[in-house]
Formats: sequence, structure tokens, C-alpha cells
Amino acid sequence: MSTEMGRYPPALWKPVPSFGYPEATRGQLRANGPKGAFFHDAQGWAHGALARFQNPANQGSAHIIINLAGPPHQFIDFDDAAWHAGGYIPGLGTFANLFHWGFEFEGGYPTPEPINDHQVDVALDLCRWLATEYAFKWPAVRRVDLWEHREVYPTSCPSDRIRWPDIIAGLKGDAMTTQDWRARRHISGLLRQAAGHLHVAAGLADVAWSQDEYLSLRDHILLAEGTLTHARQVLRDTGLGPETAHTKIDTFK
Repeated sequence: MSTEMGRYPPALWKPVPSFGYPEATRGQLRANGPKGAFFHDAQGWAHGALARFQNPANQGSAHIIINLAGPPHQFIDFDDAAWHAGGYIPGLGTFANLFHWGFEFEGGYPTPEPINDHQVDVALDLCRWLATEYAFKWPAVRRVDLWEHREVYPTSCPSDRIRWPDIIAGLKGDAMTTQDWRARRHISGLLRQAAGHLHVAAGLADVAWSQDEYLSLRDHILLAEGTLTHARQVLRDTGLGPETAHTKIDTFK
């Protein structure tokens, strides 16, 4: 078996020492047959996670960290059992690390903000690569194949950072092309942006207008109109769900 077989091609390889049962045993996860993944909050930056995992005294690792921008860093071969969850699957009694991959997500410090669009895209691409590499079909069901660390271990991780609706919809929508999926999210983001401009405009309309307030009100209305026009153009270009998306756009009129 090639030593490169369990390595995600876009990732930067940053090996760490803690994996396997007994320690340094190779190939256990592939041999056992993967059952899914645990999602973790790094509570900081990739370099901090790498330093933590490189120290054997910390007795921890994850397969990969998905960064806020740029390529992910892979720490453990996906064939091997990383030391990331440290608990047992409820109702089954199986040790999580022997059957599940561990994904860390950069960020979450000092505020546990949701993972960003780049991280969602990379996570979905990684899951699709794993599905091909390990002949694993993601059911895309929470607490079946998609787990949070706190569901098997006393911790707050991943601190409500994981955008589960986006992850689940992306995995269930594999018949949809990645381009179409990103277009849907693009439209959704444009609608939220337009709503933000109209929210500001509504607040300005409630106060006595000075010249500056009038100009700001006008600018926010124009920005909202321009954003909705952009959303309509994306919709026309992709041909995605015209009735549903049109209804969403019309609600901002």
C-alpha cells in the first residue's frame, strides 16, 4: 500500500506522533472500516494546533485541520486512528477513534464564530474525497456519521461552530455539482446582504433626516437594489430553483 494513499492531496503534510492503538499502529481505521467523522473546534490557529499535537506529552491529535483560508494541514494519515475523540459511541460501545476521522477547524478564539464558507467548501471536498478513497457513503445524519466531540466526551467542543445545515445539505446534494452548490450559497449570501442594507435603511427612516442621513438612506437602498440585481443575475446564470429563489428575492421589495 502506498504511504500516500491516506493523504488528502490538497493538504500540507505536517505529521505528528500520536496515533494508533497500541501507539504507532498503522492502518487500523482503514482496516476497521470508517463510520464517519468527528468535528472539532481548534480554539485558535493552525500553528497552535500543530505545536500541541507535535508534543507527545499532550497525547492528542486529529487527522486534519481545515484553515480559515488556504490549504488544510494534515497531521495523521487517514488510514490510521488519530487520538481526537477519546470516547465511546453511545448505544454501540465502540471506541470512536478506531472508526472515525477527526476534523479540526481553525478559529473559534476568542469568540466561537461559525466556520466560514471556505471551511465548509473544504470540508465537503474532503468528505467527497474520503468517500471515494475509502468506498464510504456518507449517510449525512447527525450522530450516525457526523459527530461533535462533546457528544462522546465531557467538553464544549466544537462550541456550536459547525454549520451543520450546510454540511448535511452539501453531502446529501452530491448529485448537485459543486459549482451549483456554491451558486446557491452565493445567492443566499447576497439576500442576507441586501436584507442588512434594508435593515439599516429602515432604521434611518425612523429618525429625523439630516442631509447626511438622507444620503446614507439613499445609499443603502441603492446598495440593496444592486445586491438584489446581482442575485437575480446569478439565478439566471445558474438556472437554480427560479420559483423559490424569486420568492425569496421578492420578500425584500
